[in-house]
Amino acid sequence: MRLQPSRRRGLRASLRAAVPTALAVGLLALAMPAQAHTTLLDSGPASGQEVNVGTELIALQFGEVIDPSGDLEVAVLDKDESPLEVSASQAGGDGSFVCTRVEPLEPGVHTVRYEVTSADGHVVRGNYQFSVAEGGEAADPLACEIDALPEPSEAKSLSDQDQSDFPEWALWTIGGVVVVTAALAVVAVMRSRRDEDEESDSDDNASGGTGPNA
Repeated sequence: MRLQPSRRRGLRASLRAAVPTALAVGLLALAMPAQAHTTLLDSGPASGQEVNVGTELIALQFGEVIDPSGDLEVAVLDKDESPLEVSASQAGGDGSFVCTRVEPLEPGVHTVRYEVTSADGHVVRGNYQFSVAEGGEAADPLACEIDALPEPSEAKSLSDQDQSDFPEWALWTIGGVVVVTAALAVVAVMRSRRDEDEESDSDDNASGGTGPNA
């Protein structure tokens, strides 16, 4: 059964629109995991800041309230990437701050690694660096109070990955669905164009065969 010309044109238009639509949906799906979780807004010491020798407080501020019943870990590494002793981390301020006491810092570049649970239940990991030197600045305590924290007692070394726990297999699955959908749409458009060309050739042949008799 042959479709009417108007219906064929509508079908071809729908198929051609499927490619950008599939790609747009895929990009949106891939972007959603990143937007769903909290991010680090501020810190003391700040990223790249040079603070004074003897600094003992690490203060982190996130974009939403942190779940204190989930992961709440902060590690500090010295210039040799050796973990320093830190206290148990605590939520501070309005609940979006994480406070940790660290043994007095010596000169050199230090790395802060954190692993916290956001309000939506996802674990968020990240890291940044700052330096320590004589005559450096005082680190901003944000909403943290060092006297409210226990003494450092444990050297921790967390993952250096900067990511959330959105499953990697889910990202691959979403990407695969987008690729397959786009491929099928491209094939459908190509077939539609081929049918259109064949129809045009058929019409031309029919027109050529109905000319006036000699």
